[in-house]
Amino acid sequence: MKLGFLGTGTIAEAVLTGLCTGADPPSTVVSPRNADRARALAGRFATVTVGKDNQAVLDGADLVFVAVRPQQAEDVLKQLRFRRDHRVVSFVALYPMSKLSLAVAPATAICRAIPLPSAAMRVGPIAVWPMLPEAVEILARIGTIVPIADESLLEPVWATTALMAPFYEQLRQIACWAVEEGVSPEQAGAYVAALYSAWTTVASGASDDFAALRDKSQTPSGLNEQALRIMTNASHYVALHTALDAVLGRLRESAM
Repeated sequence: MKLGFLGTGTIAEAVLTGLCTGADPPSTVVSPRNADRARALAGRFATVTVGKDNQAVLDGADLVFVAVRPQQAEDVLKQLRFRRDHRVVSFVALYPMSKLSLAVAPATAICRAIPLPSAAMRVGPIAVWPMLPEAVEILARIGTIVPIADESLLEPVWATTALMAPFYEQLRQIACWAVEEGVSPEQAGAYVAALYSAWTTVASGASDDFAALRDKSQTPSGLNEQALRIMTNASHYVALHTALDAVLGRLRESAM
């Protein structure tokens, strides 16, 4: 099965990198929209070629990944001629199935998916709805498939991905604080990254009960109890919910 990518942004590049550095890299044609990045991908991976235009990507592909920006999706797709036998996977956050299915007709084998930049390293969750077998087979090579029961549930899942930048900012703030206290930047960065990696590894084995992990990690009047209390009283977690609610509201508004 030959793959085609409409768009060569960050997510498309991550997915392609994961696929092409793994076993049995697929034959892939990418759009020339971002010419420099498209050429760079073709230069890095022998199985990747650059189509002369977006229609050439469709003409040379069986499984098409739509990886353009939300504001570009309508204009890009309406100019293209899809085939009935195309399989289509959309990575576009603000583009619901009601619009997507019309834009890619007569193709009917369609799904939406949420890969992350970590797909480049073949790790991390990839939410998929509905479970299109051809898409699942490919995406399972670069992450853990998380089946979603209904399109409306994609939105809260997608909203959580907006915490990636805040997560990295939290790591940066902790490392900067350690540097201010005399730790070298190299040691601070390495330690904080390893610390959070260890915590998330533990959490991945107990993902059904984060409250239990929270409780086990603190003792009365202990350091963790103190830090949790201060952050709770400072409305740190209220701000977290506020951010998630705002992102979810934006996603739901776009689907109307």
